[in-house]
Amino acid sequence: MPEPQDGTAVQQLKTTEQAPASNPDRSQGRMPRWTSRDWLALSLLAALSLLLYLPGLGSYGIIDPSDGIYAEAAREMLERGDWLTPSANYKPFFEKPILIYWLIMCSYKVFGVAPFAARLPAALSAVACVVSLFVLTRQMLSRRAAFLSAVCLASMPLFAVIAHLSLTDLPLTFFMTVGGLGLLLHLRGKQSPALTLAAYASLALIILVKGPAPIVVLGLILAAYVALSKPRELKPWYRWWGQGLAAVKPLAGTAIVLAVAAPWYVAEGIATQGAFYYEFFVRQNLGRAVGAVNHQNPWWYYAPVFAVGFFPWWLVACLNGRALWSNISKPVLSSDRRALSLFSAVWVVIVVALFSAMKAKLATYILPAAPGLAILGGLTLDYWWRSKKGKSIIAFALPFVIAVPAALLFARPALERLLTLPPETLWIIGSALAFVFLLSLAAGIFALLNKPRKAVISMVAATLAACAAFVPSGLFADYWFSHKPLKELVERAQSDGAAIALYLRDSPAACFYRRGKVNELYTLLDLKLYAQDQSRPKSLLV
Repeated sequence: MPEPQDGTAVQQLKTTEQAPASNPDRSQGRMPRWTSRDWLALSLLAALSLLLYLPGLGSYGIIDPSDGIYAEAAREMLERGDWLTPSANYKPFFEKPILIYWLIMCSYKVFGVAPFAARLPAALSAVACVVSLFVLTRQMLSRRAAFLSAVCLASMPLFAVIAHLSLTDLPLTFFMTVGGLGLLLHLRGKQSPALTLAAYASLALIILVKGPAPIVVLGLILAAYVALSKPRELKPWYRWWGQGLAAVKPLAGTAIVLAVAAPWYVAEGIATQGAFYYEFFVRQNLGRAVGAVNHQNPWWYYAPVFAVGFFPWWLVACLNGRALWSNISKPVLSSDRRALSLFSAVWVVIVVALFSAMKAKLATYILPAAPGLAILGGLTLDYWWRSKKGKSIIAFALPFVIAVPAALLFARPALERLLTLPPETLWIIGSALAFVFLLSLAAGIFALLNKPRKAVISMVAATLAACAAFVPSGLFADYWFSHKPLKELVERAQSDGAAIALYLRDSPAACFYRRGKVNELYTLLDLKLYAQDQSRPKSLLV
């Protein structure tokens, strides 16, 4: 069927590809009816995510600096009874808006002030992100493809690591997933009042957790998708853009966003007499974009972060590049699967490209690309599941099969250091190495035997096992070697009744463990005056 040549609305365009008999309700403009199998898949994903992210969440102390800054700022706000203005070491702290602090403070109220409680909002955001990815992609994909996409997201190393730290990036990624996919469903004609409310409330919460910059990123993703999905025969072009704009209900959306996000920004601006606006919008947002603040890194910084943090699903998507390109290059409006393939590819490219262009770079900044890449990986796994050819999966298994023996052979200095860890941690790491190696080997063998379904199951199990074991163990090892001495020093100073000072450094963890203010020294004169005070013993962190 040729592409429509008139200016009919986006949601009225007819599909040119029949949905398979096993899933007849995927036609454009209709939501599929959920069955007991969908609810079972959703429950399985929720349970799997909870098992991935909650165990070990409080088994290690605060990891400076970012894990500590949000944990400590929320503790101070709760101590002061102030739910409006964040502070760090009892000074106003305006790097991020308020939502992350509210979430951690509520967690403290329930579980007490502890590392577990500080990280719980990020972990639950990860669970919600995995579940919401399944729910929203299920409106456009088969149950199996949506489920595999959600599993790919849950088992990404960077995603799993950040789920174990008290950072803003996972709540941000969750809200971007709901907002972005919700607006895509509007463009595909799958609209409902609940979906509109969820999509725009998520955009408002993005502004409360990270500011307006991610909204710009999401807008660019949607604009690029609309531009690339325009039928060539459709003229004039502005009618296509007008139809797309009308489909996402901008007036209702703006009202929802302002109603949710504006009150705190107005109240904080009044309370700080505009100081928050200057620090957050000018110094932090604009300053990070042009490199006027910290975290400056070279343009290629995200290449290794992407390769390791999103392994193996970027490799899986590349191995099936021809099928994905076929989905994207054919008329996009002819099926939901093709539309979602294009949207996901644009999602990944724009996020990585924009943050690579910025001078300020941190590994966590590209986490919002994870859901888009997970969808591409899930579509590839679904393609392999349905195909009769499994040998391309061998390329996935090889890195795992080679990496484990190579790590044991060439990482002797690291191994000698690891042997100083507690025995139970060593047992977890060793068992996981063996298990992941065997599962990866099984994936390669099943692929050689042309049994793609068993190969896909082995592959998914290997990545889930690796994230479940290596992420909390790795973070515990990092804390054990690099951050535990700080905790011991603060506890010793506390028991000795000693003062604690920081010289030319930040350490939110020191404030967190001390449960109070820590002296900050910036000049040699500050250091001299601190040393000359003989009223009590002193500790100095440099």
